[in-house]
Amino acid sequence: MAQNKAQHGRKNIYMKKIHTRLGRFAVMAGLALSAGSASATPMTYSIYQPGWSFSPYVWGIGSTPWYAGGIVSGLFEGEDLNHDGHIEFAAGEVTRYEISYSGNSFIPAFTHTLNDLLYLDYTLGSGGFRPSILYSFGSGYIYDADDHILGLPDLSVVSTTTSDATVSPVPAPATPFLVLSGLLLMLLRSRRSSLPSASRPHPFNVENAAAMAPLCSALR
Repeated sequence: MAQNKAQHGRKNIYMKKIHTRLGRFAVMAGLALSAGSASATPMTYSIYQPGWSFSPYVWGIGSTPWYAGGIVSGLFEGEDLNHDGHIEFAAGEVTRYEISYSGNSFIPAFTHTLNDLLYLDYTLGSGGFRPSILYSFGSGYIYDADDHILGLPDLSVVSTTTSDATVSPVPAPATPFLVLSGLLLMLLRSRRSSLPSASRPHPFNVENAAAMAPLCSALR
């Protein structure tokens, strides 16, 4: 009997070490992926620029813009191949570009892709365009993000905005999964250790499965 208890105790200690190490490994792997994403190939960045209004001064009929609404959103993908702190289209460092304008009563909705991109120079770590530079032309309309203008190329009809185009890195899909998985393992281990030995639940019983449900839903 005493020998069985000793074996059971050693088994519990062994399983505790496995759970703890698995949790730490998953967390560290997720953090390593997150830290390495800045230099990984390639990195995806989201673009968002709201508040577009119609500018009648171009037609010489006034100087006060009429708010008409409209949002530019999209993404670009690239890598700083020459390690100069910039992602530049001219240097062949942009591999994907997609933006969509939602449209308003003066300028209809349009989209631009990589084939429409004429100039992109993104300063790594900056908040967007300004200070970085972005210009594309397609579907009959220009999009000049840093100068806050979109419209016809001759500027006879344009929309303007006072908002800069904000840029945010898009995390790699595996990163939040690994971090949350590791934290979940450590949480279950902590809960189990806080209970008396006789009342400790199996780490994968129905109660713990219910506790895991919100985290699993967040990862979908």
